[in-house]
Amino acid sequence: MKRFLADLPAILFVLFVPLSYGAERPVRIVYPGISIGAMVPALAIDKGFFQQEGLQVEFIVMPTSTGISALIGEVDYSTTASSAIGAAVRGLPVKILMFYVQRPYHAIVAQKGIKSINDLRGKTISTSGPGGAAYEVPRVIIEHYGMKPDKDVRLMFVGGGNITERLAQLEAGRFEATVLSPPLLYYAEQKGFPILATATDLMEYPQQGIALASAKLKANPDQVRQVIRVFLRTLRFIRERREETVSFMRHWLKINESVAAKSYEMVQKTFSWDGEVTSKALEKQVEIAKQQGKTTKETPVSDIVDFQLLRDVRASAP
Repeated sequence: MKRFLADLPAILFVLFVPLSYGAERPVRIVYPGISIGAMVPALAIDKGFFQQEGLQVEFIVMPTSTGISALIGEVDYSTTASSAIGAAVRGLPVKILMFYVQRPYHAIVAQKGIKSINDLRGKTISTSGPGGAAYEVPRVIIEHYGMKPDKDVRLMFVGGGNITERLAQLEAGRFEATVLSPPLLYYAEQKGFPILATATDLMEYPQQGIALASAKLKANPDQVRQVIRVFLRTLRFIRERREETVSFMRHWLKINESVAAKSYEMVQKTFSWDGEVTSKALEKQVEIAKQQGKTTKETPVSDIVDFQLLRDVRASAP
């Protein structure tokens, strides 16, 4: 694990380099960092799917909140669709057109010697801040096992929400457990840190997708259709072409074959192949966003999420 963490600057360099081509003004897509969810547009770029639509693309790392705010003028699309729900509840004029991750791929990982979730009673789990899956997932898991978050098990926001920092602190023994997602989840497992539980089968939690400014949708609907078409094509590629996808994950994420294979298995369990999620899950997300934003203003899901363009693109696909 130490060797992997030492290699992170090189990995981040790869992730921060804009992937682009052509001379025209590029389409700018932002994503928050290393995750299996972020690979969808990256794979589309690698396979030339955007280029075949006549689009040049820059794929840029940007903190989640910054990336959502930047939709109003600076960038075109964000993959952090779940965070866009919170922004919309707070009044930012953004829309979500698809979700391609419908279930959480996060898990609680513990110190060596801890064998079950119940062993965490009276102990501390490090998490991300409010508004993300790494914040909600441990709460759902703890409640599932009959305990109360922040009472029976302490949840502490550390590392600015950075997953790499949470892993480093787990290794340093500063916390009894943390919340990780692939690929770091499986690197931790290889080093002997036990995976106690995942929430994949416990909850639907829409995450990555396509979020954009409402003005962008009105101004350039043709380009938006092209981007949706590329994402759907990439999802089909991922679902149907395992070996090529695993190979790409190894290259792009700089991970070994075993970690890539396990990460791909998690993709199969958590992705939405048609780009949609249930109304119930979306309503839950809106309620969470309202609680975190401390607002009672009614915000219908239909004001934030609109799958109609996605359905039109799917219907016209060959």
